Amino acid sequence: MFNRKTHHEAGDAILFHCHLFKNAGTTIEYLLNRNFPDAHGHLEADGFRQLTPAEITGALDQNPHWRALSSHTASLVMPEYPRPLIGLVFIRHPIDRVHSVYRYERRRTDEDKIINPSAQVAKETDFRGFVNWALDENNGYGSIIRNFQSRHILGRDDLPAAKRLLRRTSCVGTVEELDLSLGVFKYSLKRYFGEMNLEYVIQNQSRSRHPELDTRIKQIESLLGPELFRELLTKNAGDLELWAYAGRLLHLRHAKYTGHRFIGYLRKKLRKPGTNLSD
Repeated sequence: MFNRKTHHEAGDAILFHCHLFKNAGTTIEYLLNRNFPDAHGHLEADGFRQLTPAEITGALDQNPHWRALSSHTASLVMPEYPRPLIGLVFIRHPIDRVHSVYRYERRRTDEDKIINPSAQVAKETDFRGFVNWALDENNGYGSIIRNFQSRHILGRDDLPAAKRLLRRTSCVGTVEELDLSLGVFKYSLKRYFGEMNLEYVIQNQSRSRHPELDTRIKQIESLLGPELFRELLTKNAGDLELWAYAGRLLHLRHAKYTGHRFIGYLRKKLRKPGTNLSD
């Protein structure tokens, strides 16, 4: 469901970006920085926890000039606030995301944020060893690859509620259809933020990844072997369902705008030449 605000109310709207780790978030932050150069805020919780509603509203109160807010540690459940909060999130195929998480963790340095246990394990073992470690239910840090997306956006494990939350969120995209997602966002956000420039060059992308999702999934299966791959699928069944649901929702919303000629043009023109899907 799209937020329905009057143009008068929309003047104070804040775009609320739930930046899921390894879900094209760096590219989206690049776009937000360009569209709101002095009004794009960032807020993170300390440690391994999610932000509370009071922390979010407190930061907004202290920064009334913000028109966009990005956070890795906020859920998509937006707090009550006098100004309209317009949710934005990207969902990614969870198995493809797992390999991306591993590659990123291996690249981390002491200068890049605090090295956490998952980064240490990734540096010390191969992909199969990392997945084995992370799938252990007694390992809290490994939850980053076990239904991470469906749990994070809601703040708890409840897939039906996570789907309802996506339905209520104005901007829901998939990493695999970044162009289509941004085309729909550009049109739906115009009422709140005017004409946004969503041309992009992919940020934080691995150069070695295959461009086709199906091929990447087969490569992951080959690296893990059939038994571990099946366990990975099982422990990401909720995220797989959420990803498929987000894709259907995106296409339904795109269909709403197919009468507008420029939406197809946007799909072709937003991505600059030579770019590939975000890593």
